[in-house]
Amino acid sequence: MRFILLISLLGCTEYELKAPVENNIPPDTSVEEEEVPLAPVAVTNSSQSMKRYELVSVSGEESYDPDNENAQLTYQWAITESPEGSLPSLDTYDTPTAFFTADMIGRYVLTLTVTDEDGLVSENPAATMIEVTPYENLIVEVTWDTVGTDLDLHLLRENGTYYGEGDCFFGNPSPDWGEIGNILDNPVLAIDDLGTEARERIEIKRPVEQDYAFYVLYYSAMSSEAAWVYPTLTVWGEGQEIASIEGPRLLTEGSVWIGGVLDWETMTFTESTTVTDNVSLGGPNYNQ
Repeated sequence: MRFILLISLLGCTEYELKAPVENNIPPDTSVEEEEVPLAPVAVTNSSQSMKRYELVSVSGEESYDPDNENAQLTYQWAITESPEGSLPSLDTYDTPTAFFTADMIGRYVLTLTVTDEDGLVSENPAATMIEVTPYENLIVEVTWDTVGTDLDLHLLRENGTYYGEGDCFFGNPSPDWGEIGNILDNPVLAIDDLGTEARERIEIKRPVEQDYAFYVLYYSAMSSEAAWVYPTLTVWGEGQEIASIEGPRLLTEGSVWIGGVLDWETMTFTESTTVTDNVSLGGPNYNQ
């Protein structure tokens, strides 16, 4: 009986040794990754400079969606920096191109964000800096129709007095106005004519933003036998003609035509036909 039992146990052991071994390689559990849509990229044009009240364009048309070159983007402009007290404006805030204007000198920053068709917003807004610079190069010139007579041009700064320090003329041909020692904001009597050319000119490279008044004095008839003289006043700013007006007839020596006032801040000229006399304005009496 013991012999039979041993054979049975051996047979069982042999069977277990020959049983197939299971494959222990783990199953493939990887999942295909989904593509994550990318946010659009806002792009604006480079920084630029302008004059006050000038209309300039800012463009975001180079903005794009990395996922779709034909995507329709939504645009949103904003003025994120401006001088204190200024009132800048954009004609639209939600178009690829907008038009900007400003009323004060200084730095302005316009930012643009774009949104794609998936509702994704550009991560870093694009920015354009606009520098509003002052007007330059004021030139005023008086010409007259009678050679041989002497007319004098006067340029008065705001609150300046005729024949005073605030008056640029033959007796004060290069006063120091504006910043002391800075010749660029000072007027200069560039042409002081005694009648041979029948014209006089005053220039300021960088005028201060204020009002300037222009007077024309009939200083002397000299050797002329003409009964009167007709002056013409012409004003330029930034190389462009602002005004050119024919003055009233000046009949006598000492007559003064108050030609008009230029508002340099807005580059607007208000003309006048008023004629007075040198003494009434505070000038000397040359007939004494």
